[in-house]
Amino acid sequence: MAASADGDEEEGDKDEEDEEDEIAEWIADDHQKDVYSQIMKTSFLMMGTGTIIVLFFSDAMVNILNELGVRTGIPPFFVAFILAPIASNASELIASISYASRKEEVGTEVAFGQLLGAACMNNTFVLGIFLALLCFRDGLVWTFTAETIIIIIIEIIMAIYALRRVHKYYDAFIVMSLFPLSIVLVWVLEYPVKLN
Repeated sequence: MAASADGDEEEGDKDEEDEEDEIAEWIADDHQKDVYSQIMKTSFLMMGTGTIIVLFFSDAMVNILNELGVRTGIPPFFVAFILAPIASNASELIASISYASRKEEVGTEVAFGQLLGAACMNNTFVLGIFLALLCFRDGLVWTFTAETIIIIIIEIIMAIYALRRVHKYYDAFIVMSLFPLSIVLVWVLEYPVKLN
């Protein structure tokens, strides 16, 4: 077992080195340098534009979600917990559906990796922002214990699924059920049932 694992690691390292050599050769050509430079400029322009759009519309989006919660009588957190991920991760979702619809192993792996990366990055990033706000802003109180516990539990479950080499159809239903289950668990922890 150990020998095959070492062989797999060596093959992976060799593949990475070959890929790096190909990229270095590709960039070495003057024409390719121009193409690479143009790609980098375009990507930074698009990321900068996207960041400005997010900064411009994020406050309005928060106000809309809050008002939707007020008008429906649903606590604003639950409105945001359901609608905000759909709005903020729509591009990853559409791209993953596109990759997975090709029904090829590579496309499915890319889709799976993209969704896992987005989930981990979003959860870690948002939790980091919350903790930074608590550290650097006076007067803020931590009121997200239930939400944080549920996020960590869901991430542990998803880590277990991500480490599995083979996935069955029923795994998809289990993973899809984690989102509504997380909402129910947050509701239970936030609004405990009072027995008379």
